[in-house]
Amino acid sequence: MKRQRKKHERPRRPWDKERILIEKELLKNFGLRRKREIWTAEALLRKYRRMARGLAAKKDKKKEEVLIEASWLLNLIVHYKVILLQFMH
Repeated sequence: MKRQRKKHERPRRPWDKERILIEKELLKNFGLRRKREIWTAEALLRKYRRMARGLAAKKDKKKEEVLIEASWLLNLIVHYKVILLQFMH
């Protein structure tokens, strides 16, 4: 059986007043139940940024592979509505 892992990271500074106020606003505006939901979304965005930086760094080595990975990443980001496709044209 596959082990379940956390999909979020807790903040490094748990009592940072500015971060707490921002998270409180996000909870209120989007109707979220827990701050863990915010942390999960931040972790997901962090993962996508890391993948994009990796693709940008190796873009000269293997063009075909990079294009395939870039299109896959773009489709994934559009699917989760991180960016809207209509603004990319």
